[in-house]
Amino acid sequence: MVAEALTPTPEFHTAPVDELEFLRADDESLGDDTREFIGWLQEYGLVVGIGVHESQLERLAEMASQEHISGEFCASDPIKRFGNREQVLRWLQKGTGETAGRVMVGIYAVKALKGDSDENEAYSLYGSDGELQLSKASLSDEEVQSLKAEDVVQLSYGWFGSEPVEALPESVDVTTAYRVSKEGQAWARLLSAERQRDDPEAQKLRMGLVLGRAVLTVITEKWHIERRRIGLEAWHSNYGAIGIYNELGFRHIASARGERPSKGREVGNSMVLTFDDYDIPDMVMHVLERDGGRMVEDVREYMVLATDEELARESPRAGDPEHVRFAPAI
Repeated sequence: MVAEALTPTPEFHTAPVDELEFLRADDESLGDDTREFIGWLQEYGLVVGIGVHESQLERLAEMASQEHISGEFCASDPIKRFGNREQVLRWLQKGTGETAGRVMVGIYAVKALKGDSDENEAYSLYGSDGELQLSKASLSDEEVQSLKAEDVVQLSYGWFGSEPVEALPESVDVTTAYRVSKEGQAWARLLSAERQRDDPEAQKLRMGLVLGRAVLTVITEKWHIERRRIGLEAWHSNYGAIGIYNELGFRHIASARGERPSKGREVGNSMVLTFDDYDIPDMVMHVLERDGGRMVEDVREYMVLATDEELARESPRAGDPEHVRFAPAI
């Protein structure tokens, strides 16, 4: 039997874009489910934007440096990828030839118009005189079409690009990653609470899941990359993220022991990690002394995006493979 040929990988971005591309619910090139998803986000006043824009670089560096992102599982974001403009340019240009580049996808909120207040659909995450004044009004397709990068504030960021990983199958040549800022988490809680006050059955806004779906939408429906080519890697102890990856359709295929930096609470020769945002127990991880500082033992999980047929068969999930055990915190 002749193997099905892979679709050639389209060009990725190798420089900041002149203007962000925002997805709209009236875009007939998108699937019906995707258009419904985008329309649902617009009702919350949120948009999906594609690309890295110069006006967002400072905000990107700020998000990457937040402790819940840089302090535990994504230490490279503020020191290698997004800490300043030069890092971002190098990151965008990573790779060679047709596989060079990265594509950033973000969830954005619209900035509040001057004079807006809580009474007319505006809110500040940093207090009444704070920097981040956001609008709570829903968005029409026409309003989304007229948006510019300067009109929005990035609340989360993800990306994809061609970066083969040795532990993944050779055919899985596109990898992806997701990050949600503390403001994105707070904004989702606020909007969800307001929506559910009016409608107790309203679907909760979960920013990590929303971001993941947005990135996968761009990969498969704008770049036309097959699901079977998409993979990612994550630390086993990052339970919250792995739970989201499972919900998005990623399935565990391999694990490898490793070590990473940690800012957990040190007790003796162990590090205690506390997961305030998830209903899981604290865990104790062994501390290793290295030339570069303290590290903790962890396990790297490798996952691939299952096809619809594989999802129907419920292929194995990551999160608690038999060979991985961490001690509960005392």
